[in-house]
Amino acid sequence: MHNKGFERTFWPCKTPVLLNRRLAPDRQTNFKVMLALFLLLFLICPHLQCRRLTTEENELNSIKCGVHFLGQPVQGNRLVKKSYGGREFEENEYPWTAVLLKNGQAYCSGVQISPRHILTAAHCVLAFDEIERMELCRMNQSQSIVSYMDMPENILVAIGGEKVNCNSFPCQYNKNLYRAKKITTKEMSMCDLKEDLALIELSQNILENDSTAICMPKDDLQPDRVLYASGIGIDPSSPITFENQNGEQAHGQQVVALRYHAVDQLLHQIETVTFAKGTCSGDSGGPLFQVNEEGRHILVGINSSKVRNCKQHNENMINYFTDVRANLDWICKYSGVCPLEEELW
Repeated sequence: MHNKGFERTFWPCKTPVLLNRRLAPDRQTNFKVMLALFLLLFLICPHLQCRRLTTEENELNSIKCGVHFLGQPVQGNRLVKKSYGGREFEENEYPWTAVLLKNGQAYCSGVQISPRHILTAAHCVLAFDEIERMELCRMNQSQSIVSYMDMPENILVAIGGEKVNCNSFPCQYNKNLYRAKKITTKEMSMCDLKEDLALIELSQNILENDSTAICMPKDDLQPDRVLYASGIGIDPSSPITFENQNGEQAHGQQVVALRYHAVDQLLHQIETVTFAKGTCSGDSGGPLFQVNEEGRHILVGINSSKVRNCKQHNENMINYFTDVRANLDWICKYSGVCPLEEELW
């Protein structure tokens, strides 16, 4: 059966006339090549709505990635960070750490990987009943879990160097706000959170004066013994999460050092351990990263934990992160943030 709707989806109105013409062999070859490229682009970006990075943009993104402080060059050596326990961001620190907002409230974190792409956790952009999910998973009925994706226009992304002031509620998000345009998720397993990864494309590019991207890893990158996680997490069991540098109780974005524990090759998850403190509710979707010898910050994982009490005294805490190294092809396909044959830094 001839599907006219299918034809309208793929072709402009004059295309059938072009197909009926007799073309010279060389022009037929060129036409077939162009047609193949068009179909490939359509498969990668349905309805031609997504804006993958060009090759030039991808190379430039790689050159400028991974700074510690916005507006400062990459340092020539490893930067000393505070150890386990966590601390509040300094001004202009980790500018690529994003905050996701819905209805004016922060609810998840994310990380900038290009001028217009934010990587986060799939469960941050999917709506479902958490109690029902846990019950159905307990009964091994994951196929019965109902979820739907949030509309992109409902999500704002706060990003940039300015600190988030949460010492009074509601939090004051002085960072630059960008609206989501398109959301792409992996097929997340609702029970073990395998493939808990989502890509948010923004409606406009992030200005370099606002933020630049974190660096992407190679697929064979070995995790450091000490890794770092950042986000907007606030422990529901305590209105105050960490202390600032003056020993005063503080809210807002924090970074915490984590000890690398293991990689689950089946679930594509990185496991870390912390003593007494870990990532909190709201850190979901935030980056797990390490720093190379050149001082560049390299993305390793995306926070997939949903810890309710992130401050358990005298207990080791396990945190779970989706392994970005295992998802580089997917990220490249939908964002254009792709590994380079030879690193430019």
